[in-house]
This record gives sequence, C-alpha cells and structure tokens, in this order.
Amino acid sequence: MKIMVAVKRVVYWAVKIRVKPDKVNFRWYLFSSFSDGWKQTNVKMSMNTFCEIALEEALRIRESGLAKEVVAVSVRPAQCTDTVQTALAMAADQAVHVDAGTAYMRPLSVVKILRALVQAEQPGLLILGKQVLMI
Repeated sequence: MKIMVAVKRVVYWAVKIRVKPDKVNFRWYLFSSFSDGWKQTNVKMSMNTFCEIALEEALRIRESGLAKEVVAVSVRPAQCTDTVQTALAMAADQAVHVDAGTAYMRPLSVVKILRALVQAEQPGLLILGKQVLMI
C-alpha cells in the first residue's frame, strides 16, 4: 500500500509576525503564509506541525509493515522545496512538489490539485493534517 501525506510550509510557530507599516494589504484571516500584509524578510518558515505529525504517523505505518511507500506532497511556490526536503529527511520515500506560483490559492484549487495527484498516484491512504497552525 502507498500512503500519501500532504505537507504545508508555514511560519515557524515561535515567530511573531509583524504587520507592514502601511497596513494596506493586511489580511486578518491569513489563509496563506504568503500574504502581502506582513513583513516576510528574515522570517523562519517550517513544516506545519500537524502535517509533521501526519507524516510521522505515515512513517510508523510503513515501519509496521502495513505500507510499502510514503509520498509527501506539497502544493506551493518554489520556496516550499525546503519543506519537501524536510519530509525526505524524515524518511519519506518520495516527494512531489507542485509549483503553483506566488499568487494566493484558494483551498478549492489546492483540493483539485490534490485530487489529480491522488488519481495519478493511486495511494491506498491519504493523510492530511488537522489544520494549519498560523500565528
């Protein structure tokens, strides 16, 4: 069985984000970690905590012998390669990075891309994190 895990790149949990001085484009809901309204220079990014837990569980399932392969999937811009590399360093067998550009993506667009990947890869199990941890 193949397990597919979706991973997301977010602001590191201990970082306090700062609003840009003009406060023009600040989005209070911050759906995306690539919002225009906050200072992004020298901000540490990492894998979402819940995605990391999901990946660890997939690796445990593989180690128990119930699965043969773990595939980490990320749908974000080119800066997200460090998150995919982290998943590979955690012992994922394969990683798929879909470069979606720098524009904000609505959740439905991400779901459609994930659906296409699931249809192409045919995993036996798809694991998603509980929620996105945004500060």
